[in-house]
Amino acid sequence: MQNAHNEDTRYGVSAALGAFCIWGLLPIFWKLLSAVEPLEIVCHRGVWSLVCVLPVVVLTRRLTEVRAALKGRNFLLLLLATALIACNWLIFIWAVGNGHILETSLGNFIGPLCNMLFGVVFFRDRVSRLQWVAVGLVALSVAVRIVTLGYFPWIAFGLCTTFAFYGMLRKVMAVEAIPGLFVENLIFVPFALGILAYLANNGGLSFGGNAGTTAMLVCAGLATSIPMFLFAYAARHLKLTTLGVFHYIVPTASFILGVFVYDEPFNAMNLATFAVIWLALVVYTTESFRKYRSITKTR
Repeated sequence: MQNAHNEDTRYGVSAALGAFCIWGLLPIFWKLLSAVEPLEIVCHRGVWSLVCVLPVVVLTRRLTEVRAALKGRNFLLLLLATALIACNWLIFIWAVGNGHILETSLGNFIGPLCNMLFGVVFFRDRVSRLQWVAVGLVALSVAVRIVTLGYFPWIAFGLCTTFAFYGMLRKVMAVEAIPGLFVENLIFVPFALGILAYLANNGGLSFGGNAGTTAMLVCAGLATSIPMFLFAYAARHLKLTTLGVFHYIVPTASFILGVFVYDEPFNAMNLATFAVIWLALVVYTTESFRKYRSITKTR
């Protein structure tokens, strides 16, 4: 029994590494599609993701769960979740294509602290003083960012807030990951097809114009579905505290790509912003582990 548990954990770690590494390297994929309108990319992502998820739903016999998700409160929550995740992908793909990978990294670094705030506001989660210190440090970093840039970092906050709201909705609905992903794409596809038809009628469609671009747009669904499947598996076999550590792979990879691969501007003030965020994350993560250990010891 113990060996089976250890094996599940080992596979869970491998799945988590795979999911977050793919997500972290996705900017390379979207950068190659920078000549395509972000809205078209998001539409193709939804269409081809549905094609990828459908066989999984059928083979794993989850159609009953899908039908249940299309009714009542769950459907309304999934409708809102679909809008949020579509906005999140649109912001992310636009930012990558327009040379703002570092801003996406900042948004993903802030994400865990944004989730914590949402937990306090919407679920009355209890937060320690040190975790509030981490939130204060994030507020300081935002203030530094506004002063240095002269405008609010909307990309970073657009990404972290839309995903935090999305995560909150997925937490409160009684729908598992794979059926939920399928229904989200099922809801989005009619809108996506309408947008693609509009672009085709107005000569703005990239799909079909070039074999390489067309193939990559088809692969957009696969590139985003595979990490979701891996993440769903990891979430079932790992503790949330363990899974949370892997989250930082994504912004770290984006940071490395932005600075060292795509030569985005990175000056002393940018370094100051990220340094404060990193300090906040050290405080937050250390305190979270301390609280988790104290809870497990009392059981």
